[in-house]
Amino acid sequence: MNQIGSFALSHQLTSICLDTYTFQAPLFYQRLGFIEVGRFVNFPVAGVDKGFFQKSCLIRIYGKSVFACFLCK
Repeated sequence: MNQIGSFALSHQLTSICLDTYTFQAPLFYQRLGFIEVGRFVNFPVAGVDKGFFQKSCLIRIYGKSVFACFLCK
């Protein structure tokens, strides 16, 4: 995850987006600060959902946007 954070910072990305299935790692990403922003229910099969997650790389300091990617808590 640190390599992704370094890449995001060096390219001044505003957010990181990803998707995962409920049988994979949604809790892992939530623990890293990703927020679920969407979900396909019963996709690709009944009983399995596909979740879409996003994490901002911007923080506001004294009213100014600063690029800072906090992937690891």
